[in-house]
Formats: sequence, C-alpha cells, structure tokens
Amino acid sequence: MNVLKLLKRSNKKQLMQLTMDDYVLIRDILKKMNIFKINSYDALIIQRDLIGMAHEMKLRGTSLAQEMGDGFDDFIKDVIKNSRGPSYWEIGLTLLKHLSLMIVAFIVIMAWMQRWSPNIALPTYILLFVPLSFLNSGILSPIFIFEKGFKKHIQYIIIVAIYIPLIFQWHLRSRFTVPTIPTLIIPITVFVLTYWGYKKHMSNLSKDAQSLVEDLIK
Repeated sequence: MNVLKLLKRSNKKQLMQLTMDDYVLIRDILKKMNIFKINSYDALIIQRDLIGMAHEMKLRGTSLAQEMGDGFDDFIKDVIKNSRGPSYWEIGLTLLKHLSLMIVAFIVIMAWMQRWSPNIALPTYILLFVPLSFLNSGILSPIFIFEKGFKKHIQYIIIVAIYIPLIFQWHLRSRFTVPTIPTLIIPITVFVLTYWGYKKHMSNLSKDAQSLVEDLIK
C-alpha cells in the first residue's frame, strides 16, 4: 500500500477520535480547500496538521473550534497562499473522471428502464443536462465556495442563464438511439484511464516527500 493511502487511512482514524465540533470544523476547512485551490496531496498534509492541533487543544481542555472560531476563511486563504497551489493535471483528470462516471450512471439507468435491450433510446437533453449538472457541481461550486452575499449566487445565475433559453428548444425533447454496450464501454474506458492517471499523478506529487508522510503516520 502506498504512503498516500496509509496517510488517508491514518487521518480518517485520527478524525474519529476528535470532538464533533473539531471534526466538523476540519471537514469544512478541507471542503473549502478543493482541487481548484490546492492539490489533494497538500490537503492531506494540512488535514494531518489540523488533526494534530485539535488533539493538542483537547489535551489543554479546549478545542480547535473554540480557538479558531467562525472566522477560519482567512486561515484557509493564508494556507492556500503558502501552498504549492492547485495541480492542473489533477483538476483535469478529476473533472473528466467525474463526468465519465456521471455519463455511465445515466446510461445504466436508461438501459435498466428499457430492460437492457441491445439499443437504447436516450433523450436529446442528456447532451445538455449532464454537462450542465457537471458544470454546476464540479466546476462552479468549488470556484465560488469562498464567495459571500450576492457573489455566492453567481453560479446559479450562470446555470439559469444557460438553461432558460434551452427549455424553449422543442427539438431537445426528441430521442436518439445508440447501441447499449459500446455506449457504455466508451465512458467506462475513459473513467478507468483517468482513474489510473489520477493515482499515478498523486503518487508523483508525493514522491519527493515520501519520508515526510512516513514520519507523519508513525
């Protein structure tokens, strides 16, 4: 088992020993440190540091949540500023992996509803629904996660602005027929390749700091 898997498993075990407040705090901090802000390897190291701080606070009779309070956005921004930043390879591979998985799930559902016939009829709106859903959850949400007030809702304005003109396109209610198995094989192959590429890239990110990770999980 590689060191990243060991670190991830060790972090998960250590998190279970924290108070609920500290657990939620660290979860929220890591949620804002998404792949558009910081690479996943550095995020794991930061998570380990936060867990260590939380355990230290627990020994002092307080908690990380109490010491940090609600204003942890500035702390996150400082950490991101001093980190190596995002990995564009990781962003591309992760987005492609999630998109291919979303397409596989949609095709499987449609094939099941049509009793797994050799050819399935897919609604034309899949060509828009899947990319729009992916755009919202996979790209816009992470980008606007730090925004507050009106800016927080820009992602929804973008989606609505794209979607409203499309609902008046009657031809999108039509269907097109595709062979079931080949249509499944393509996105599954893309998912497998991007999953392998992601694992390989993460291993390369941690290569220079393998001894650091081994020291952290001792």
